Amino acid sequence: MEKELFMDSCRITTPTPQPRAWNYVLRGRTAPSQNPDGLVMYMAASPPDRMTTYAGSGLPFANPDMAYDNTPNVGVVQASQGSYEIRMLFPNSFYVELGKELLPPHVLVRACDPDGASDVTPIVLGETIPGRGLTSLPGHYTRSQFTEKVWDITDLEKYV
Repeated sequence: MEKELFMDSCRITTPTPQPRAWNYVLRGRTAPSQNPDGLVMYMAASPPDRMTTYAGSGLPFANPDMAYDNTPNVGVVQASQGSYEIRMLFPNSFYVELGKELLPPHVLVRACDPDGASDVTPIVLGETIPGRGLTSLPGHYTRSQFTEKVWDITDLEKYV
């Protein structure tokens, strides 16, 4: 099912099976104006990659398409008396705005009303993995910060 279509409508009528392997539980309540025993849809990014080396492990995804591609963190749960519980693998962070902004791990939740007039609510689950990024991190050395050094290419002998 396309992720855009999944969160755009509440045409799903039955809950999806919860994953067998999970490491995070999100418990929430529906708004008082919503059906207390309705369906709650959720979608979150895939969990962080765990590589055999430090260099590739835990890096955020470069864009939302990569983050949501084949994510195991998607489904529908049944609310009971306004409460719901979502079991998932803790999602990774990802960049938006062409790498300008890093979004923290979050889940998109939508409580389905019979009239279909519910909003998607993002719920932030925690911080990004410290020291892991695809761009220069604040306070860290980058070569691009030292652009004031101008090399005189007319006298290359003294640099060789």
